[in-house]
Amino acid sequence: MNAQTTRNISKTLLGCLSLILIVTIMITGCGEGDDDNGTVEPTKQPTVEPTGEPTSEPAEDVVITIGSLTDLTGASAGALEPIENALDDMVKYYNEENLIPGVELKAIRYDTSYDPSKYISGYQWLKERDTDVFFAPSPGVAEIIRPRIEEDGMVLFSLSATREDLMPPGRVFLPATIPEDNAFTLLNWLAENDQDFPEDGPAKIGAVGWSTPYNMALHDAMEEYVEAHTDQFEWMGKYHTERSFTWGPEVRALKDCDYVMVPVVLTNFVKEYRSEGHTAKFIGTAAQAGFIGLVHDANLWEQIDGMVFFGLVAWWGDGTEEADFMEEILYRYRADRAEDIMRQGSGYGAVDGIQQVIEIIANAVEAVGPENYNSDALYEAAISYSQITSSGELRASFSETKRSSLDRLRIYEADGTAKDLFLMSDEFFPVVHEP
Repeated sequence: MNAQTTRNISKTLLGCLSLILIVTIMITGCGEGDDDNGTVEPTKQPTVEPTGEPTSEPAEDVVITIGSLTDLTGASAGALEPIENALDDMVKYYNEENLIPGVELKAIRYDTSYDPSKYISGYQWLKERDTDVFFAPSPGVAEIIRPRIEEDGMVLFSLSATREDLMPPGRVFLPATIPEDNAFTLLNWLAENDQDFPEDGPAKIGAVGWSTPYNMALHDAMEEYVEAHTDQFEWMGKYHTERSFTWGPEVRALKDCDYVMVPVVLTNFVKEYRSEGHTAKFIGTAAQAGFIGLVHDANLWEQIDGMVFFGLVAWWGDGTEEADFMEEILYRYRADRAEDIMRQGSGYGAVDGIQQVIEIIANAVEAVGPENYNSDALYEAAISYSQITSSGELRASFSETKRSSLDRLRIYEADGTAKDLFLMSDEFFPVVHEP
């Protein structure tokens, strides 16, 4: 997908540089003859008086700084590395293509080492360095720094926020889907579309993972959906651990399920569950897809065959506009590592959310001019943002009350033989916001 086609109004980049070569001709006159030292007296040039004001220097681009409150050295650093790479690459892309005339984008970072006690000090550090747009790929950041964001009149774009973090609607935005909506949409799709859905009664479903804000919100929403649709599902429980890598009790508790939402770092649970002979279909979101590289490493593709994913914007090589643009950026800036990055999973797919953020910045600049850009202009641009696909469908939007952007996504399935993820349908499925 070309970056400019995602804008509400296409930008035509006008103007060209004209190179004017000014040749000064030195006119030399000859006298009647040589003077005493044999040199020639140059003809004097007339003095030209200026007729107007000197030409002013062209205005410098306004620098807009995106400050990322991230983890570069802690427990989530490996998972966030492709996201930070995507941020750098998108900043370069917009600057090189001059897609926001009069503006130079810049990215800076504060390393929290995945320590929540550093989130406030990190926010302050970024603010003191003139951050204009706050960005948070780390889980839990939005919850902790939102009071400061609101008080200071700033704007935060979080890639990992829950419904609770975004309500009531304020100055925190998620250019993706919240875990609650992922749960509602996925369970709704399973009940209405999955060929393996039991015909003889409610499907038994459960969830397992670490005690993280994302998992807790995802699993709570699954339970909420089941309670609202007891004719479709029977809830078998949600099981959480504190960073455990062994899952014996959880495997036993979920052994009779038809569907299991697996841990984000899924490999050990998958291995243990299948080694016990259990046959539930696994389900996941973009979070689990971010760790597909571990499935490659552990040779577990056969064990996750048929696993269903919702929440991915695109997948490598799927032929969609979103995947094509993602791959264009990857090969433009990281061609030497492209195959490895794709093998790791969906992390670099953050290009999509980051593009939404930068397009909102562009809309704000267009509305008020580079010299008048500020957080209020950014907020106004955010709540009026929308993105339309080439086929005319609304794909992403914010509003006065809507704080997660994606309106429709596709469903993906793991193929154990091909060792890859594939679209289950070319069709977009609307994101479900209520159970």
